[in-house]
Amino acid sequence: MASFASPLQPLSNGATSIAADEELLYTLEDVRITAAPQEGDSTPWGAGRLRVTSRRVLWEQPAHGFELLAKRVGLHAVTRDAQTFPEPCLYVQLLLSDAAADDAVSELFLVPPDAAALEPLFDALSRTAELNPDSDDESDESDGGMLGIAGEDDEPDAEAMLRRFDAMLADAPAPALPGFARVEGQFDDAADDDGGGFDDL
Repeated sequence: MASFASPLQPLSNGATSIAADEELLYTLEDVRITAAPQEGDSTPWGAGRLRVTSRRVLWEQPAHGFELLAKRVGLHAVTRDAQTFPEPCLYVQLLLSDAAADDAVSELFLVPPDAAALEPLFDALSRTAELNPDSDDESDESDGGMLGIAGEDDEPDAEAMLRRFDAMLADAPAPALPGFARVEGQFDDAADDDGGGFDDL
């Protein structure tokens, strides 16, 4: 397994215990993870037990494991696009600090043993994100919020990221809103002929 760098932290003694003020939202066994650094090739880390709590994500193996604070997750999306990843998975983008090394992990691909688990896993991460909103100070420190866009010098890279996220989000489950019934096609692009989408940003 690749070396850990913030925001992924190795599990320490007691880190796998759920605190009294922490709620376990979701547990899934045999979740395979592939990690992608800012620079370099992606690396499969094998399978382990994944738990999503009201504050963090825990992934455990007999010899390895990490914890990830919910506030360090920039974006998550279900993707079934084989060009993004060869299997249906949950994509997770991490918020890195400016001081992060080039080989710091910036993306995770979570592959459950059954693709049917993708939507409840997505819902669990969405819930923990709601419970841990970013403060204004944290958004400023992240230099660009959840997309991690640093500034004008990175504009071409930012546009490429937005196009990639646009493709992945096309497969993300629509949020369930109380009192609203989902109608087939209601979340399709409203203006296919006027070029809507991330490309116009």
